[in-house]
Order: sequence, then C-alpha cells, then structure tokens
Amino acid sequence: MKVDLKELPRSRVSLNIELSEDEFSVYYGRALESYMAEVKLPGFRKGKAPKSLVENHFGRAQIRQSAIEKAIPGAYYDAIKQYNLNPIDQPDIDLINAQNELSFKAEVDIYPKVEISDWQKIKVKPIQAKEVTENDVDQFILNLRRGKAALSPLDRASQTGDLMVISYRGQTKGVYREDMSSNNHPLVLGEGNLIPGFEEELIGLKKGDKKTFKITFPKKYNEQSLAGREAEFEVTVNDLQLINLPQLDDKFASQYQFKTVDDMKKDIKEQLIERSKEEARLDTQGKVAEALEKKTKAEIPQTLIDGE
Repeated sequence: MKVDLKELPRSRVSLNIELSEDEFSVYYGRALESYMAEVKLPGFRKGKAPKSLVENHFGRAQIRQSAIEKAIPGAYYDAIKQYNLNPIDQPDIDLINAQNELSFKAEVDIYPKVEISDWQKIKVKPIQAKEVTENDVDQFILNLRRGKAALSPLDRASQTGDLMVISYRGQTKGVYREDMSSNNHPLVLGEGNLIPGFEEELIGLKKGDKKTFKITFPKKYNEQSLAGREAEFEVTVNDLQLINLPQLDDKFASQYQFKTVDDMKKDIKEQLIERSKEEARLDTQGKVAEALEKKTKAEIPQTLIDGE
C-alpha cells in the first residue's frame, strides 16, 4: 500500500492512499466470502454455492462495492498507524479510482503538535492551603443542621436567620436586566449571598410585602458592566419561614455515624483540612497551566473549536 502524507493548515492532514490490484483483491475476496456465507442458491445448501455462481447472482459490481466499503476503513486505519497519527474525528473521504486497484484521499483533523518554549525556566510559587478554623467547622455543621431543619410559616416581620423566598428584578439607568432578575429565589437572611446591602433591605418585611430600593454594586464586582454602578431593585416577598434547627447533641451526631459531637467536629475538621490542601494543589496546578499557556504554540483544529 502506498501512502502520501500532506500536512495542511490548522492541524489537518491529507492522506493519498493507493492499494494495488493484488492488495485490493484481498478485500474483494473477503466481500465475496461474506456473500457466499449468506446466499442460498437452487441446488446448493446455504454457504455451499461456488464462487462463480455467487458472482453471477449478485454481479461483480455489487460485490466490488462491498469490497470498497471494507477496503477504505481498513486501508485508512493502516495509513494513520503507519504515520502514528492521532485523528480527532472521522475523515472526509474522496474516492479517486476504484477500477482494478483502489485509490482515495482521506482528510482529517489530528490533535495538534504542541511546542512549549523554555518551560524549564518557569517558576511558580505554590499556593498555601487556607487554615481551617473552628468557625469553618461550625459553619459546616450548621449546614448539616439546616439539612435536617423543620420549616414553619411566619406571620411576623423577617429577622436574620429566617428563610425568605423572593422574586426580584433590577434595572440600571431605566433598563431592566435579566442577570439582575430572578423568580422564587430562596435565601437565608444574614448569610450575605447577594450583593452587599441587599439582604439588609429585606429585614423587617413580611410575606406578601413589596419593596423598591436602590443599591450600588461593589467596585470589584465579577460582572464588569455592573461594577460600581447604582441599580434599582423591585422585590416581592413570596414566602417567609422559620428555620427550626435540630439540637446539636450526640443524638444528632449519631445520624452521621459519630458517637459524640466532639468526634464529629474532629472528623469534619480533618476533612476540611484535606479539602483545603486539595484546593491549594489545584490552584497551584492552575497557575502552572497559565504559565505554560503563555509559552505554548499549537495550531488548534477547527473540529476542536466547533466541539468546544
């Protein structure tokens, strides 16, 4: 088998593959044998008819077409193996000649060659794991208690620690924005999960209350178009409930297979320490990747871009 490799832009290659008449005859023989195994002709048991009769019955053109369908993937696989290529997707096949011999062209995207210059000079300071405090352990346990909490509706004004469900929409300069709006959004007052100052505006409201207020986004806000800008929000309180936390005692700890609360706290602290170490390791790994990226050159194939 003859294979000519041509490198194309964007990590794509073209393979011109030619099978001689003898090489293609092997695939023709396999195709013919598959027909012989299935056909039942008058006077012969299934699979016992002579080759010549099977060829006359189906026609050489049909058998040859089956041979081509078998030969192309087989020859293509041998070609990429010969050049040690790593294709990303299925090739585009263009049949050139299918007479006595077989020739075709296969174009395919391959994983790019990556060149990294002077990577030995990269220096990255490892990120240190964050210290785990008793407050971190208490917060973790608080979340566990909330998972077991019972909720009861409230008629009074809201207080810190209550569960409130709100719908809100916000605008800047008279234009409402989707990324500043939400329906039936649950929050525990006082946790500070919304922008600074937002939850404070909700203290003292009852179920069914509506309130409009202005608030300024932090200067260092992750959405640059909102950073430091004043916005106006319209909020409706859909629901207000009291979170009845279970007592933190050995009985509660036993629900998580611990004998005592102290055992529970010790185990949780160890878990949080390991998690902190793993996060630091991954953050350090990210810094290494960023440093490598700056020194990396690669022609990204369109297939990978489309997939992303």
